[in-house]
This record gives sequence, structure tokens and C-alpha cells, in this order.
Amino acid sequence: MIGIIGGYGSVGQWAVKSLTEHMEDMIRVGGRSKAGYEMCAERHQLKHTEFARVDFTDFDSVRQFVKGCRLILNCAGPTFGRSLKAADAVLSMGSCYVDVGFDNHMDELFKQYNNRNLLCKAGAIPGLSGLLPRYLAKTLRQADKVEVYYSALGKFSKTASEDYLNGIFRNGRAIPGRKREAERKFLPLSHQESYLYPYYDSECDYVSRSLQPAGCKWFMALEGESTNMFMSNAGEIYGKNQESAIESLCDASYADTLGRNEYAGFLVQAAGIGGDMEMSRTLYLKAPSPEYLTGTAAAAAVLLTDQYRGSTGGSELSMIQDVDGYLDILKEIGTAIEIRIETGTIADLLTQEEGEI
Repeated sequence: MIGIIGGYGSVGQWAVKSLTEHMEDMIRVGGRSKAGYEMCAERHQLKHTEFARVDFTDFDSVRQFVKGCRLILNCAGPTFGRSLKAADAVLSMGSCYVDVGFDNHMDELFKQYNNRNLLCKAGAIPGLSGLLPRYLAKTLRQADKVEVYYSALGKFSKTASEDYLNGIFRNGRAIPGRKREAERKFLPLSHQESYLYPYYDSECDYVSRSLQPAGCKWFMALEGESTNMFMSNAGEIYGKNQESAIESLCDASYADTLGRNEYAGFLVQAAGIGGDMEMSRTLYLKAPSPEYLTGTAAAAAVLLTDQYRGSTGGSELSMIQDVDGYLDILKEIGTAIEIRIETGTIADLLTQEEGEI
């Protein structure tokens, strides 16, 4: 049996849907509201699932939920600073633990249990944001320069907003200051020009060190005037009142999506040596929404972890050894995700799409 905490939420529902379609195991869906589960089950016509109450911040509650499960996926949140108890409870029961988010003390658990049963940061960002550059770099003999763009138009839930803002201000990601204008750029994924927010965290640092390119850059590429206005003042708002900052980001992103089609995806460009010549390659990935992409990425992480019985080779998705195997799973279960690798740069890809129009 597989257990999913928060399995009827905005992200968890897509993980549950993917797993019920690609696993024969019973799926135990955990949360505080049976009515929420029942609505999700009806919406997605879920099969072989059952509901169980659980509070992921309560050690004993999680241990009770884990009984009979060989693997637990945590899609509840916000996870930053709160999911340590859930991970500890799961690992103490001898089960594997996969988390869409992370806790700042998760590495301590990894060392404590001295095993490979823990995989965190297993969503879109962080997660795919670190794994995809490694995947693309494998297509070149030597990658010299890498650029990664997470491009999206979608609503931030309160959980996603809190995790994202905590990640920015507590883990070294950088966003433009209050009086600094964000760079604007039209990308193949976007409907209009996006605002670029550079960031660099521990995941980026790991990828940079493992690939050892001459230059490696990461950007958030977000559409919407309301979101940009918030981001321009995010540091000041967050510093004064964290709860207000979380709510403001939710409101801004909601306003920007009214009457528009959501999407989320990645553009990863790598320049280097392919064969005996210099060349560039670009990975294009697009999904219908941030929640779908994150939930499906997490489901693929569950399937890979279950396949290897926890020994994926890293405590974070970006660090796993079988990168090709993970992407094969994601392509199989992510029926609404388009993934392809093109020869050329992002600019070349944009020119091709404009030519087709």
C-alpha cells in the first residue's frame, strides 16, 4: 500500500490520480477532511483508494497513518520547517518517505537513519529545476553554459506561497530589490513578456558543482502585473509581516490568472561541445498548470523510489542517479506534459514558433 498525505489538495490530487492509473496498489489518502477526499475521488473517478485522517505535523498521527504502507508521499503543507515530524515518523516505521517540499533539518534525518529511504524536494521547483539541467547536459560531451527558466502563470495557494517565500528569504534565493526593475523577456512558453527573477539556492549550487559549467543561471519567469508589483516589494513586505506577504502573493497571482489559461514549465538551455563541434541544445517542458506539474513530478518520484526500494542515490530529486529512468516515468504518466529537446537556443526555438504562426 502507498500512502499520500494531503492527497486531495491542489497538488496531491494530481499525484493520487497518476498513481491510481499506473499502480495496482491500494492508495491511502490522508488528510483532515473526509468530505474533501470524497469530492476529489468523485472529480477524478479515483479507484482503489481509501481515506484516513492524519495530521502531518503530529508524530503519533503519522505513525498511525503509516501502518501497512511501504511508502509515504507528503503533499501537505506548508512543508518548510514543519515536515520533519512526518519524515521522522515514517522512517521510524521502516517505510520510504517522499516529500514535495523539504525541511531545513531533513539532512539530519538522512544521517540518523543511515539509509536511502528519504527523497525530498520532489516537485517542480525545487525538484525538476535541478534534475532537468543534469538531464540536458548528458546530451553534450561538455556543457559550458547553462540557463534554466521556470516559466509559469498560475495561482499560488497559501501553502505554495508560504513555502516559496520562505525558500527565497531563508535559503539564499535572490529577487530584485524594491526599486529595481525586473528584466522582461518573451519566452516560448509564455503568452506575453515575463518578468525574470534570478535565484540561487542549495539545489542550484549542487547542480553547478556537479556539472562544473563556466556559467550557470536560474530564473523565475512569471507573467502578470500584479505579481510583479508584489515581487518588487516582496522583501519589504515579508520583513514587516510574513503572513501579510503570503496573502498578498496569493491575491496577486489570483488577479493575474483571471480569464487566462494557466501553464507551467521549464526552458533549459545548454551550450557546449557536442561530438567535435560547439552547439546549443534546449529542453522544452510545458504542463497545463503548476499544480499538475508538481503533483505529477511527485508521482514519478514515488514510482522511481518504489522501484529502487528507496535507494535512488540521493536525498533530493535533483541528486538521484537514474535521471533517465525518472524522465522515462514522467513522460509515461504525465500525459498532459510536453517534453522535447531541440538543437539550438531558446531564441532559435522562439523564432521557429513565430515562423509557424
